[in-house]
Amino acid sequence: MNRHKPFAGLLCAALLSSCDAFEKTAVQQIAGPTPTTSRIKFHNFAPGSVGVNFFANDVKMTAIGGIGCTPTPTVDSLKAKCLAAGIEPTTGTNYAAVASGELYVAVAPGPYTFVAKMAAKDTIVSTVAQTIEDGKYYSFFMSGIYNTTTRTAEAFVIEDPIPSTIDFTVAHVRLVNAISNGTGDLTLYATNTTTTTESPVGGAVAYKGADAFVTIPAGVYDLRVRYTGSATNVITRAGVSLVGGRVYTITSRGNTATATTLGLDFSQNTR
Repeated sequence: MNRHKPFAGLLCAALLSSCDAFEKTAVQQIAGPTPTTSRIKFHNFAPGSVGVNFFANDVKMTAIGGIGCTPTPTVDSLKAKCLAAGIEPTTGTNYAAVASGELYVAVAPGPYTFVAKMAAKDTIVSTVAQTIEDGKYYSFFMSGIYNTTTRTAEAFVIEDPIPSTIDFTVAHVRLVNAISNGTGDLTLYATNTTTTTESPVGGAVAYKGADAFVTIPAGVYDLRVRYTGSATNVITRAGVSLVGGRVYTITSRGNTATATTLGLDFSQNTR
């Protein structure tokens, strides 16, 4: 700023009798907020749901990037935008998908109303109030069966207490229960495909709940969830590689009345 003062002084001398006000004006400091380490991840696990975008209060958190355009729009203004930076997708995050490439997005600490809206529309599908604490990680789950009449679905937010100290000889695993019409709590079981030994992973998890992260030897596993106390598998997933030093969330999702919607989502929690 100092290199401009001689010019400013001459200009003031020519136009004004005094430049005291100009010379004493403090230089404005422009700085953004302190970077936050809080993060949140968004899941659309509501069976039958439409594609949605996710918001924190009025701030869009997902589907904010441009994509390539195929075919290229014929309208000149859209064509120019498309070729320059792409156009935001209008499909949103569909059922059984995790937004933002399964990555966390940054969020400042504080109270929020997290909202899932129909993609390219203002229709609110799910809403959850949640206070975000500094330095913590969270996950938003759309979970209830989508109601085509009200255009709504249940949802919940849980904290992701990723271990601060990672043991690289084992994997860290937990279960989240996102099945709204189950008949009881669910327990996760893992069978090592080499030793064929089956073991429970954590304890019973109620709907909208999450188990703590527990350790399991690295290896390839067949995963199953059962109602607590039952020997019948509700959902299975074969050949899942659990790598030492990694942190994983296994989420049961779907509508128990429609077997094709049931699944065990397998995602990695990383800082």
